[in-house]
Amino acid sequence: QRCQYVTEKVLAAVYKAL
Repeated sequence: QRCQYVTEKVLAAVYKAL
């Protein structure tokens, strides 16, 4: 499924925003 891909992309964006 694509749930994991989207979650990883969002997590990466949040980590970069920190």
